[in-house]
Amino acid sequence: MFFQEEFSDWLKEKEGSDIFEERLKPQIKDIIKQSMMCALDGIENRKNTFELYGYDFMVDEDYKVWLIEINSSPSMDYSTVLLF
Repeated sequence: MFFQEEFSDWLKEKEGSDIFEERLKPQIKDIIKQSMMCALDGIENRKNTFELYGYDFMVDEDYKVWLIEINSSPSMDYSTVLLF
């Protein structure tokens, strides 16, 4: 598990280009957009509030992003030790 910035830096060192911005981020944004569009009718609009969703992604060796799960009440604690 990486923080985004560390993962992006690691990919730059490994591949010599900004793989995160060029290939991964557009996929992540598209997955989030499409998932929210699917659930739009089930999301209640409440004045002066917001909801926080936690998205878990996995990236394969071909830099394809896979959605693992979406949490409607994500924990803000670390659940996994971060290794660098």
